[in-house]
Amino acid sequence: MIIFPAIDIQEGECVRLTKGDFSTAERVAEDPVATALAFQEAGAEWLHMVDLDGAKNGQMQNRDVFVTVARKTELKIQLGGGIRDMKTAAYYLENGIERIILGSIAVRNPKLVAEMVREFGDRIAVGIDAENGMVKIDGWQGSGKVNFLILGREMAHIGVRHLIYTDISRDGTLTGPNLADLSTLRDGTGVNVIASGGISGIGDIRALADLRLYGAICGKSLYRQTLDLREALEVGASSVPVEPTEEVPELDNPLLSGSRPARGGSRPSGNAGRPKESRPPKGGRPGKPGGNSGSGKPLRPEGEAKAAPPRKEENRSGAPGKKNPPRPESENRLAGKGKPRPPRRNGGGRPGGKPPQGGSRPPKNTPAPKPEKNQS
Repeated sequence: MIIFPAIDIQEGECVRLTKGDFSTAERVAEDPVATALAFQEAGAEWLHMVDLDGAKNGQMQNRDVFVTVARKTELKIQLGGGIRDMKTAAYYLENGIERIILGSIAVRNPKLVAEMVREFGDRIAVGIDAENGMVKIDGWQGSGKVNFLILGREMAHIGVRHLIYTDISRDGTLTGPNLADLSTLRDGTGVNVIASGGISGIGDIRALADLRLYGAICGKSLYRQTLDLREALEVGASSVPVEPTEEVPELDNPLLSGSRPARGGSRPSGNAGRPKESRPPKGGRPGKPGGNSGSGKPLRPEGEAKAAPPRKEENRSGAPGKKNPPRPESENRLAGKGKPRPPRRNGGGRPGGKPPQGGSRPPKNTPAPKPEKNQS
């Protein structure tokens, strides 16, 4: 298990917060470079750094501090805070930072996270900062409206290999890490999980080592000297983390729609470990007979016309499944067997209208009068 001593930077100074509250900022060291060199001398190989100003406003406000520490030490630096676009990510990774941590954009733009994983592979980590199980963003000032495990599974699905979990309610309190949530996240995602928040002493380091986590971030406990870094490094070195699984978790109901499994990088693509499915023919579905019909019915021979469906009788009665009774003779006008229509008034015109020119015509179905015989 890797032990990450931590340095948080606000306005160029080393500070620690309590529960992510910026009003509780406490200066804990004079110089970031000198502090990092002290951690290196104690045996640390990694250093966890956070740009608190960047996390709040989304800008690289303290970038010179981080690049200087990377240049003047031999530590591998893991950096988070305000990294929300490809340009910022590339800048840090090209200037000595070993791994960057994405936070807010994991909620707002998982497609961009997938793109960064394709571009930078294992050098991308995602920080999941949660309070009462719900993720917070923008320097813990806003709600991400998503459960920590759902976000973790989404990130694992798109190829992220490292998740950093912070229980905000314990951060800076020295009350111990949230072992239950850490275990849930590790088992539910199958990726490397790094614990953050609440670590107070060597007992907490041993508890995290028993979980076989990938790493633990130690901040205030080192500055308050409730934890000895050398001893923590020894315990971490004796713990073998759980190997990440190659199987990507399926998403029952992905909330961050639009993200796709990453291609390339250290982790295989989103369909890792599973055989590729053959692409079905157009219009059909795999695994069902019937080719492009997709219904399991045999196809018609080529060139054969589709038979017209039988004509259904109109059901005038409205009763389902019953045929209409035959029309009575009195209604069968089309056959010419019904009663004759009554003669029209006013010479065959409409009621009250004028008779048509040329005299009136005899009403329909009325026999014309026979001419009288001339008896003279």
